[in-house]
Amino acid sequence: MSERLQLSCRHPPMKISPKRKTPRRGTRAGRKIPAIIGSIGKLKYVIENLRDLADLTVDELKQIYETEDVQWEGKKMQIVLAIADKRTQVAYGSHDEEDVEYVADDTGTKEIAETSRDEEEEARRKGSDERRREAEHQKVNQGLRTLTPVRIRTEDDEAWSVDLFSTFGKKEKDDARNFKLTSQGGDSWCGGWKSIRKAFGNSIIVVNGSSKKLCECKHFLEKGGTCVVSRLRKWKPKVGPDKQFLISALGNPSRVNQLKRCSLEELVRLNGSAKEFQRASTMAYLRRLISRTIKEGFAWHVNAKLTVRLKFDDRIRMVEVRKLVNDKLQEMELPVCLKTVARSQIRIVGTKNPSVVDSLHNQRVFARAEVLTCTCAGLPYPRIGDHMQFRLQEMEGVDPLLCYANNIPKLPHPDRVQLLRKEITDGLLGWSNCRAQTTSVSKEEVARCITTNHMQQGDGRFLSMSKVMDLKRKLEGLVLTPLDQNPGETLVLCSKVYYEAMISLFVGNPGYVPVDIEEKEILRRSKQALKDEGLLKFARWDKKGRQTEDDSRSFAPLLWLGVDGFVASMRPSVYTPVPDEEEEEEEEEEEEEEKEEEKGEEEEEEGEGEGEVEEEEEEEEEEEEEEEDEEERVHHHHRSD
Repeated sequence: MSERLQLSCRHPPMKISPKRKTPRRGTRAGRKIPAIIGSIGKLKYVIENLRDLADLTVDELKQIYETEDVQWEGKKMQIVLAIADKRTQVAYGSHDEEDVEYVADDTGTKEIAETSRDEEEEARRKGSDERRREAEHQKVNQGLRTLTPVRIRTEDDEAWSVDLFSTFGKKEKDDARNFKLTSQGGDSWCGGWKSIRKAFGNSIIVVNGSSKKLCECKHFLEKGGTCVVSRLRKWKPKVGPDKQFLISALGNPSRVNQLKRCSLEELVRLNGSAKEFQRASTMAYLRRLISRTIKEGFAWHVNAKLTVRLKFDDRIRMVEVRKLVNDKLQEMELPVCLKTVARSQIRIVGTKNPSVVDSLHNQRVFARAEVLTCTCAGLPYPRIGDHMQFRLQEMEGVDPLLCYANNIPKLPHPDRVQLLRKEITDGLLGWSNCRAQTTSVSKEEVARCITTNHMQQGDGRFLSMSKVMDLKRKLEGLVLTPLDQNPGETLVLCSKVYYEAMISLFVGNPGYVPVDIEEKEILRRSKQALKDEGLLKFARWDKKGRQTEDDSRSFAPLLWLGVDGFVASMRPSVYTPVPDEEEEEEEEEEEEEEKEEEKGEEEEEEGEGEGEVEEEEEEEEEEEEEEEDEEERVHHHHRSD
């Protein structure tokens, strides 16, 4: 009963047989392993054989070594290696042969004449897969070849080294610019030749008496020999940590706040690194941020330039003036980094002295006068008719240097050293970073900046200001004006002649009418007159600009073309090219109206007959004749202006 219950509740344990693979009935020798030409092919052949033989049992290996006549070794691994070695010898030959020769090279196929099919096969472009396999095969063969590193040394008692980059780096760090270099030769470079060529390619190497760059001496160093490095140069990238920080600040504006935590020296260095950016807008933006941070945090103006303005004098030596300013700058109580920046921003500016035109010509004074009378009575100068009118070179006893009005006379000064001292002091005190510091410039220091002048006032080699003023006093009351076509020549004439010429040219000319109207109204009438006459069909109205306040220094009569001729506004004015938005809007509306009117006229013209067309042609001819007459009058009056 107990046995029955036990059997019904629990099955007795069964014996589990181990899993067995179906034994092979044959070996894997049936899978043919190809023998590829070359060392890499031989290596693949050996690896494939070892993989296949490792999966076989001892019994299967016994069948193989009996079939292939392999010597019995005892252990399985030894049998596998022996069989693989035997197969490799059969496929590739003996190990004693240094140069492997293949059966295909010894056959007579080379002596067989090539057929047209062979020529077509050679001319055929290989496919992408074939080219890729050949490239991989060549790359692998090149990677597995025997390499000999290039060994060099710089001293006879020094050990040979294969790291040329580190050797040159140590020499460059020690400031060794001229040393001997010996190479044992080889075909491989430690770290690659490219890195050596980029870093030290511009170094000068003397090989057999001729100077070459290091980038041209690769084959010489691979063959071996001795040369001299006459000048070692290392290329260093400009992109340093400062520029990397500025680049990151451009990409992440939140990093701009880190500038406030930088010191003055760091900010000045960053300001100098900003010039490495090629785009001017980027450089200006970064410098503006940095200079603002320096101004707010340290109250310095890093972009302020120290400018010294000097009256022109050929005796002043600008180089000595710059040296003196640099010395005085070093004496100031400023940070060293700010002094370095200020020295690079010093500007020595020579101001222009007044020329003969500025001192002698006075036509603007007479142009503002309302009435002029004759002032040449009793003067012994050339005349045309009853009044004086001549060129300055026609006057007797005039210095030839005065005849050319663009010449600049030499300004006499009783103490040029004292004047130069004052100019240098004013330049230093006018610098925004000076902060009211007292700077003393002695006369002895300034005297070194001026050469000794042996020229006398009357030797005639320069034009003195006294001669200009003497001539001006002699011709007092006369009008001295430059000629239009010859700006260097001076015309002297009586004030009455000048007044009559201006009246006849503008006021007395029947083509001009004096009016008392605003210039804006004159412009509107001018455009309307051109529109009524139909001149805007082939001409364009310049709608840019507006009148500014009166300026007595220039006289610009405003001309406009009307039905009755030219009208002029005789009050002085200046016309500046500043656009007026209201006028532009009005003109745009007028242009749209004109286009609509033209479209309506074209539609009406299409409906008219042939007789009307002939009448229109006659009218157009008459209008063209009138327009030609008006254009001739315009050119005539412009020439008179």
